[in-house]
Amino acid sequence: MVISPDGPPQTLNTTSEDNNIGPAIKESAITLSDTAGGFTPEQLHLTYWGSPDKMAVSFASSNGMVVMGEPPKPPVATSVAFAQYGTSEDKLDRNVTCVTTSYVQNQWAIKKSPSYVSPYLSHCLMTGLPAGSRVFYRVGWPEFNAWSGVHEFKTFKDTPNFPLRVGVMADLGLSYNSSDTVDNMFKAKAEVVLNIGDLPYADNFLPNGDEGTVKGLKYFLSYQPRWDMYGRMLEKLSTGVPVMTSTGNHEVEFQSDGTVFAAYNSRYPVPQDPSKGPNVAINRFSKDRPSPDNGLYYSWEVPGTAHFIALTSYITNDTFSKDTAQYKWFENDLKKVDRSKTPWLIVYFHAPFVSSYEASFKQVECMRLTYEPLMYKYGVDLVFNGHVHAYERSKPVYDYKMNPCGPIHITVGCGGKPGEPGSGLDALDLKYIEQGSFYCEDPKVLDVKPNVVQPLRCHTWQPDRGGFCWNKQPDFSAFRDSDFGLAFLTLINASHAEWKWDRNDGKIDLMDDYVIFDRSSPKTCLNRLGDKAVEGAAAEAPPPDADDGPFPAFASPTQVLGGQPSGAKQSGGQQSGGQQSGGEQSGGQQSGGEQQQAQQGGQEKAQQQAPPRQVQQKEAAGTNTASTNPFSGLLLPFLGGSGARQGA
Repeated sequence: MVISPDGPPQTLNTTSEDNNIGPAIKESAITLSDTAGGFTPEQLHLTYWGSPDKMAVSFASSNGMVVMGEPPKPPVATSVAFAQYGTSEDKLDRNVTCVTTSYVQNQWAIKKSPSYVSPYLSHCLMTGLPAGSRVFYRVGWPEFNAWSGVHEFKTFKDTPNFPLRVGVMADLGLSYNSSDTVDNMFKAKAEVVLNIGDLPYADNFLPNGDEGTVKGLKYFLSYQPRWDMYGRMLEKLSTGVPVMTSTGNHEVEFQSDGTVFAAYNSRYPVPQDPSKGPNVAINRFSKDRPSPDNGLYYSWEVPGTAHFIALTSYITNDTFSKDTAQYKWFENDLKKVDRSKTPWLIVYFHAPFVSSYEASFKQVECMRLTYEPLMYKYGVDLVFNGHVHAYERSKPVYDYKMNPCGPIHITVGCGGKPGEPGSGLDALDLKYIEQGSFYCEDPKVLDVKPNVVQPLRCHTWQPDRGGFCWNKQPDFSAFRDSDFGLAFLTLINASHAEWKWDRNDGKIDLMDDYVIFDRSSPKTCLNRLGDKAVEGAAAEAPPPDADDGPFPAFASPTQVLGGQPSGAKQSGGQQSGGQQSGGEQSGGQQSGGEQQQAQQGGQEKAQQQAPPRQVQQKEAAGTNTASTNPFSGLLLPFLGGSGARQGA
């Protein structure tokens, strides 16, 4: 991937400690109408269902309730909700029945706290839509004559959809800044929006609605009405543009019976199986049954243009090893992508693999070590993340080294997360890793015991940058700044895309960070041609052009989960506290992975291997894999441990 313009790493310090303010929007009156028994639909939300002829619409009806005492079971709707749609506002001649559900967030079992019973949550799949056309729709309850207004969206074409404008935002929250983000996204007229986790931050509020958390109960207690407030805030955008969500750590919301992601799964179904309609399945886990992963990862495709893959950084009890459901699904999904028909390959998930901010630094290193080689092998172009409450764009990178055939990683966790100085809930992350942290000398202090969301911690060292922590902004960090904003990716054609990040300063066309991506260069990156090219890439790679540099052959994954990493010692000796892997070569042979075959023709430069991984990995003392994790019961203590802003 070639970036234009290019240059040395840039850092802008737009926000200081004094003005790091993101005041939360306080609870407002319920906006549901008192007529029709409170069944007037609200919180409408479109989800693209994987092909131009399908679009799902979700909505809420009736009031959610905060209740004291043991909560009732989720209410069951005795009437049927419908969506009506057509190609004319005056002729909604098609009808589809909706699946209606509800959920309970039981907090009474945790410190006798108020619980929450959700509104009715309905999900309708509109099918048979004409490609490349305007579609009008409304939703509601015919029995009560309770209908929404008529809204419209435009379907994708069934031929290439260039140019395609994609909005990207994460860590939105419910603040005045997030309201600006939604307004700016609406004005920018994106055709589809990625919303990459940490949605309303309901668990940053106590069950009585006050801002704050209880020590030892973070992720357990929340103020669930903020989900409804969030849906109302987003509705301006999500009635006319599909908003494709993924999970963050603040969506986990543990319950005493092992239920996780209840609000997220119930409100935002995704096309995990596009051949079926929305299916709300609640995730639960126990000592002997690790959490299923219903609705936590999925993929979708815009014809002739791009394949998008949403992953999750948070599956209870998951070690993120190759022998896990998400990894196997991910690999299989990558294999199916035909890059000759669908050139762009984009992955998004919450916690970043590549970040030079101190907050959450290397927090999902185990996942990176396992998944990054797969992304490299199949030529992923772009990786979008949130979690770190700032903006950072990398250059093409693989294993913390610049690599023209690696993906570009972009963190956009600056959507509007609420917080104020001195509250313990900062709005933005301001500190860079080269400024140091309490864990730099001994990262073992990060090993939470046990942590079912991250049951295994992996520690890696980069001696050329100072060790576990880095002593300077890395050369692959192209641009970083701490300010609220949003981003847009415009896929211009099969090879070029425009990227821009805008601050929420009312100047939507100012383009605070603007570059052009060229995925066709260098020509030696055969990994971007698809699975067939991957299988024979090393042998078939032509001699590199002088301007392209050598073709980096595909690295085999470093084995880090369930044992010591493979590979030889690095030159320079061992770091204290454990064994390193990767690095030393002898006689042209690389230890710690499969030896890639040199290209035909004997070109010396083309025989270079992908940079060997520099890894030192240790299991946190007392932590367990999914098969042995003893976590059960109320699950109260595990998330209170130290860490680099654990639970950003």
